[in-house]
Amino acid sequence: MKWKINTILTTKSYPTLILGLLIFTVVFIGNLQAQDSKIWVKFNSSSDLPNCNGSTCTHTDQNFENYLSSLGVQKISIALPAIVNFPQASSYGLDLLYEIIVDSLVAESVVDSLINYSFIERARIKEEMGIPLYTPNDYNLLNPIHGPNWQLDLIDAENAWDLSQNANQIIIGINETGRIQGNHPDLDGIIENPATSGINYHKTHVAGCASAETNNSLGISSIGFNAKIYDGPNWENGLLVSASNGADIINVSYIWSCSPDSDTQNVINMLTDDGVIIVAGAGNGNIGNSCSDPNGYVYPASYDNVISVTSVGETNNHFWAAAGGQHTHNDKVDICTPGYAVLSTEQGGGYTRSSGTSMASPMTAGVIALLLNINPCLDHDDILSIIQSSADPVSDASNFPANSLGAGRINAHQACLAALQTTDIPNPVFSNNQTISNT
Repeated sequence: MKWKINTILTTKSYPTLILGLLIFTVVFIGNLQAQDSKIWVKFNSSSDLPNCNGSTCTHTDQNFENYLSSLGVQKISIALPAIVNFPQASSYGLDLLYEIIVDSLVAESVVDSLINYSFIERARIKEEMGIPLYTPNDYNLLNPIHGPNWQLDLIDAENAWDLSQNANQIIIGINETGRIQGNHPDLDGIIENPATSGINYHKTHVAGCASAETNNSLGISSIGFNAKIYDGPNWENGLLVSASNGADIINVSYIWSCSPDSDTQNVINMLTDDGVIIVAGAGNGNIGNSCSDPNGYVYPASYDNVISVTSVGETNNHFWAAAGGQHTHNDKVDICTPGYAVLSTEQGGGYTRSSGTSMASPMTAGVIALLLNINPCLDHDDILSIIQSSADPVSDASNFPANSLGAGRINAHQACLAALQTTDIPNPVFSNNQTISNT
């Protein structure tokens, strides 16, 4: 680096300038030297390994030891100390990995020197970027227009996507009147049966809450992360149509009735026994569509074997101050999910915010898609147990009757962690192009 100083110097200014440059030089060089780099070394075989006494390891090759000493290296250490808990490690060569720490200014030249030793297979600078979250490239695109995508932040979507993403083998049925805009730029690649007529504003918004084309440099990210959408018809037969066309999850953001019917319950029971997960909005309480009692049962949400979902807002409260009320809460509710002012796809090709358990329910379906992406063998009982046991408390839950907000607010990350602990995962789980073994 070349430094050019353009100034006028007087005799009186020399001492001050020189002192300033000296201080700058000491601080600058000191900061550079303070940066260390880890180098991982893999030895050829167990006979080439250093001898370790506790945390200190030394090598029998004196030239090698002298070289490390000349770099100021105090010790060699085992790169993966927890490897002692894995007797199979030697099959993968992981027991041959050791670590040295050097000044980052010389790290590359050290690597070049280390590979010249006959007992070293390879050496590399160990990069540790410390980026804990998977952030799709469309996660914040609309922030300048619509503000932050708070509903994804609240449920810890980015950490969930570290464990499960590209859920394109999972199909979510969106079942209600009308059609989803099949040529919406954030939906056109994931809808199984796209439509261009009979488009319904509400259904198009609901679809984007469940899943959208995520990480496509366009529009929004959606929790379901590329899960497929089946555009299903309304009512009981609509459930059968979606299930017949491969839907793993069916979302109903609709009130069918204010009282139960045994035939409908039997349809739901049959599909549940067949492995289909059904999710529905619990109702919009005293600020929207519900039955005569704003906190009474609505159907299909209140049927057995349906996951009933009510809402929380940006502050993790069930009460929504902007509307002076809240969505339905009762003892049939299983879980809370963001449902106030949720950003999603809009009829016409744009994006907008809308509110209702109509939004909370498909967001829950999207989380379930991530879980099935980890383990497609999970059934209704498994899914319900996972999302409830991993839920976070709702901040104002004490203001409402006990057990009226289900198990709390869904946490997508913790739910994915719980799904990874299930024992019947049939295949490895793929995440960020890496394989997480289930053994």
